[in-house]
Order: sequence, then C-alpha cells, then structure tokens
Amino acid sequence: MTDLGIGRTEDRFFPFDAVRVAAQRVLNADNRHAFQYAPSEGLTEMRQELARYLTARTGRKVSAENLLMTNGASHALDLVLKKLVPAGSAVAVDDPTYFFALNILRDWDIDLRPIPVREDGLDLDRLEHEIRTRDVKMLYTIPIHHNPTGRMFSRENREGIVALAERHGVIVASDEVYQFVGDEVQESLFTGNEANILSIGSFAKTLASGVRTGWIHGPRPLIDRLAKCGVLISGGGVAPVMSLVLAQMLASGTQDEVLASLNAVYNARRRALCAVLERDLPQEVRFAAPTGGFFCWLEAPEDLDMPAVLAEAQRRGVSFRLGSDCSSAGNFANCIRLGFSYYEEARLEAAGAILCDVLKKALAAR
Repeated sequence: MTDLGIGRTEDRFFPFDAVRVAAQRVLNADNRHAFQYAPSEGLTEMRQELARYLTARTGRKVSAENLLMTNGASHALDLVLKKLVPAGSAVAVDDPTYFFALNILRDWDIDLRPIPVREDGLDLDRLEHEIRTRDVKMLYTIPIHHNPTGRMFSRENREGIVALAERHGVIVASDEVYQFVGDEVQESLFTGNEANILSIGSFAKTLASGVRTGWIHGPRPLIDRLAKCGVLISGGGVAPVMSLVLAQMLASGTQDEVLASLNAVYNARRRALCAVLERDLPQEVRFAAPTGGFFCWLEAPEDLDMPAVLAEAQRRGVSFRLGSDCSSAGNFANCIRLGFSYYEEARLEAAGAILCDVLKKALAAR
C-alpha cells in the first residue's frame, strides 16, 4: 500500500550522523547545567541560538526574550489553550485544518467556530462575524503551506487576520511548521510588533520529529503568561539536553545543511506527484500545485462518493486522507488530502496515476 495520507519524513533521511557529532561536542564540554532543570522559557543557549537562526533565515530581527521552547507544535497549541483561553470560550479554526489539531482543540472546553479557507486565505468577513457574534477569544490558523490544502495565505489576507486580531483583542495561534519547507522562506504572522499574535514553529519537518522540540515566538507579555504554566515551573523548560544539541547544530550551520538536504527531497517529490496530477486528473477535479509544505488538495464534484473512491483506490494499492477528516464541521466530503513527503518520486508517480484513473472511472460511472 502506498499511503498518501502519511505526512512525515522518511526515516532514512533523519540526520543521525549530524546529531551524533553535535551530541558528542556537547558531552565533551562542561555542559552539566543542561542536565539540570532549565528556565521555564527553555534553555538560554537554545533560545539565543534559535533567535540568531530565525533572524538569519527570515531577515527580521528575532529576540531570545520573545521565544519559549515547547515539546513540538502540538504542545505549543495545547499550552496556548491552557493558559490564554478561558473555559467555554469560542475558538475560530480554519476549515479545513490539520485533523490532529482538531483532537487537541476538542480536549478543551471550547466552542469551535469553523472559518472557510478560500483560495487566498481565510474568509475574513466570516471571521469578523464570528468574532463579533460569538466573542471569539482565539484563532488557530495555518497560513503558510496550509495543511491540508497546501495554499499560501496572501499578504493581504494575513494582514487582514492580524488587523482583526489586534482590533478585537483575539489571540492568534499561527501554526508555521512549514515556514522553511518549500521553494522559499515565508514570513511569520508575528513580526515583533503585534500584541496578540503567536507564531508556532518546530524542528519536526526541518530536522526530525523525534527531537520533540518546537517554539512559540510572540510578544513578551504573552510569553510570560505561557511560561507560568505549572508543568513548566515544576518540570523546567522542555528538553534542555536535546536543546543544547540543537543549539550546537544551529551555531555550526549543520541545521542549515540538513534543511537544504531535506528540502531537495521534499521539493523533488512534490513536483513529481504534482506533475502527474496536472497531467492526468479529470477536468472535473480542481487542483492547484503547492509551492511547499507536505500536502496537496483535490476538490471533486460534490456528488462523488469519496469513501467508495477510497475503497477502490485501496483495492489497487493506494490510500489517502478524506477531506472530511480535516473539518470540525464535517465538510469537504468531496475532497482528498495527498501527502508527498514520505515516498520516492517513482512510487508517487505510480500512485498518482492510479488515483487519477480511479477518479476518472468513478466520475464516468456516477
């Protein structure tokens, strides 16, 4: 089975040797402090090196005091909900969105308000309506190489999101784990000046998911509130030993090399699958090739029985993620999310051809 529902890096591309070298350098030096509890915001050296790294990659000044280390992007979202969103609040969310994020959101006593994702980003009129009528306290959004659609929110759309958030005092948790994955670096929603924007990043896509290290970049008053989480106060900042290894990789330039190597793989695989889809998809199925991230999105006619399409594709050795899995409201039953990060080009091309054939036959038979 070629499972195009997978959205992660293939194991053989994890940089074992680079991590081993950095870890040995850490252990050979007098770094016993890293084996002690770290500050709630995270190990100081890590935040300093991460600030330098983000400044260099984005061209925008990032300060260590505006960073808080997390146990990945999922922990970051959970932490924001825990510390900044009162129980019973309304929370706006992209529709569609990352389906596992919906699990995190549903763990909390909140009222989810789906906001349609258009070609250029969020439906800002709908977002403002929900803010005004439901007293929305937070927005969770994925403006960069959106999961699942692969879309990039336009500059105007992102500025509109920020303006609404600032005007109404809405916290924005901006999931930006794909910021550096693709043809070029994309801008964060938090530029350093906003009072309510939190940009969430992670090494899961740019190094390895198992390092379980991410960050929140935001205004210092919000970072202070997040750092007062009881778990961080009791247990200390997350993963200080791993953070010191990562800081070594950032300082030496190794992380840049790893990311360049991974992007070469991701980009080649994205282009291979997209080329097949652009060539063989039936005209009734809408598709726009993404410029980065891990996913692309297909929109078929609404009367197509997508579970039946999935069953037939699986019979022929190809699986995918149903669009309805990515909606808090059960929408997008006619849509498909395809991941391209996990398989080599030839396998993606073969799977894409099979899927296109299954779709053609299903559309002809309906």
